[in-house]
Amino acid sequence: RHPKVREALSQGQTPWPWAIYIDGISFQYRDTLIGFWVFNIVTRTRHLAAALRSSELCGCGCRGWCSFFVVWPMLAWSAKACLDSIWPTSRPYGVPWVEGRDGVWSSLAGQALGFVAVLLYIKCDSKEVIAILGLPSVWTHASPCPLCFCGRHNWSDMSGMSPLEPVSY
Repeated sequence: RHPKVREALSQGQTPWPWAIYIDGISFQYRDTLIGFWVFNIVTRTRHLAAALRSSELCGCGCRGWCSFFVVWPMLAWSAKACLDSIWPTSRPYGVPWVEGRDGVWSSLAGQALGFVAVLLYIKCDSKEVIAILGLPSVWTHASPCPLCFCGRHNWSDMSGMSPLEPVSY
């Protein structure tokens, strides 16, 4: 239904579906990396886009979000370029490429990518949903589910649900 997808289909292009996969990786006895992968849904291949060492995340009281906020604009920048099917004309924070200094990036700026790719979802486990995405925990009393408005009092109420139809809110 997205206008860019419809435009690509009308031009005979097949949009590639992709996702972002986030997970922690233990690599030492007491430390982990938080990996951000770009996942091609068709070929089922993952490409590491960013990795942050847990012990080196920001410690200002933000729960590491200052460190994650460096990764999100880069991923959003990539998603926009893939959806628009055009090489970016600037860096993720809007600073333009400098001819000569930025090499191949400045020479490709504004040219067609040759494909359209659509970010469909972000996949991660409940630990990353809480810590990295900032969504509520299932233990919170007010709306623990990011997909609906149920509370702890009606968490197990299954009335109105069917395996054959989506839930209406």
